[in-house]
Amino acid sequence: MTELTDKTIDSATTSGVTVVDFYAEWCPPCKMLSPIFDKTASMMASQASFYKMDAESNPDTVIKHQVNSLPTILIFKDGAVVDRQRGLMNQSQLETLVKKHI
Repeated sequence: MTELTDKTIDSATTSGVTVVDFYAEWCPPCKMLSPIFDKTASMMASQASFYKMDAESNPDTVIKHQVNSLPTILIFKDGAVVDRQRGLMNQSQLETLVKKHI
């Protein structure tokens, strides 16, 4: 899974549907979401781009997009945030969230 940074997020989210998982290493719900996110990413790779972002290492993006709880999933479409989900979710919920925008 490709990790984004403050410097790479804008170029990675400019076109199409992009799903970004904001997480922290110390966050138990983030660790629970990680395999769900990875599985969904592999299943839906042809429909959307999936990335992870360490929230603690990328404060500029966290502030810019008002990520104030972890985990947070942001859905970008052609460079703009079109949806967000805070907290742990199951695979069905994540798939439904992504499918709304593809």
